[in-house]
Amino acid sequence: GETSAVALAAAKGPEAARPKKRPTPPPLSHPRLLCTLKGFSEGVTGAALSQDGALAAAVSSDRTLRVFSGLRQAGSGAPLPTPLIANVHLDFGTACSISASGRNVLVATAAGRRLLAYSLSPKLQLRREFDAAAVHPAPLSAAILAPNSQYIVTVGSEGDRSVCLWSLSGSLVARETAKQAAVLGASISADSKLVAVAATAQLAPGRAVAVRHGQVPVFEVVARGGGGGDAAEPTGLRQVFCVGGHSRGVTAASFAQDCVHLAVAARDAEWSVVRTDLRHAEPVEVGRGKAPHGTPFERVALSPFAKRLVGATATGTSIVDVGRGVTLETIPHGHGPSPPTALQYSNDALRVLSAGVDGRLRLWRVEDDDAKAGAL
Repeated sequence: GETSAVALAAAKGPEAARPKKRPTPPPLSHPRLLCTLKGFSEGVTGAALSQDGALAAAVSSDRTLRVFSGLRQAGSGAPLPTPLIANVHLDFGTACSISASGRNVLVATAAGRRLLAYSLSPKLQLRREFDAAAVHPAPLSAAILAPNSQYIVTVGSEGDRSVCLWSLSGSLVARETAKQAAVLGASISADSKLVAVAATAQLAPGRAVAVRHGQVPVFEVVARGGGGGDAAEPTGLRQVFCVGGHSRGVTAASFAQDCVHLAVAARDAEWSVVRTDLRHAEPVEVGRGKAPHGTPFERVALSPFAKRLVGATATGTSIVDVGRGVTLETIPHGHGPSPPTALQYSNDALRVLSAGVDGRLRLWRVEDDDAKAGAL
């Protein structure tokens, strides 16, 4: 994936890792496009949407962090507020996430492998930073604030297969190693109890994998007193199962915001959706299908209650009916010749955020019927 490529190059230093400037792309127009968020002079390396869908944060190889607000009014014709901007000193971000409250943003840097915590009020300001380089020899492909705001999860890239659990003060709580050949990213369930790691059992895209060979390890966050509730203090990670079912390497894995469903995409050009709420038991597959034209999805996002899946390739984004296993529509995402570097569903199941190496974020309306919004 694009993020993994950026992360690998970052090991050679910030200048080597920064993608070259791209020419300004022509404006994209589409009936499903609500707005395009601009301002970056280079490619977007990571992006996230807040739980209420009002904010989007993004980092770029131009060494900036930008936070866009007012997105619930996107598409109404009203101008959006000016984004908040912060410079990432002598480095650039490879991943970012927004806290459940929408008041903080976490950024992982490329060469330094630092975690930077920013507050958004009254302005975008660096509040805390700590070093993850001691446990992550390669740049991070994911740095995620848990939905319950009790911990942080970081995941390495390619050869660095570390999955780390951190306290909010920056103390390393637990470190596990994925048994697969390479890791590509991670996703946390909405109840903050499970961490799914997008990992592949092989590095060669054309090499076959035993279908039963699990390629997405899922870890349970162990909490003091058990249960992993909102106030529980995390104490460790424990692998509870591994999702398989694909004959080629996994490209992406993403939880829906319903605490239950997990989407997986792989190089066999298939996608699958499994239930993960049967703890300490094999996950149950509830949907499967093929990506259009036999081109594997490089990014996936799953709507709450797993009604729709959105998958992205280098050329387009497909909206999929999970229950029927069919592609409803494929639209050009406009992010250039590479797949999006980020893809995320809003909690209302109506919109999707994408970002790419063209230096743009785009917010899409992917569901026409407001009555189908996911009421969480």
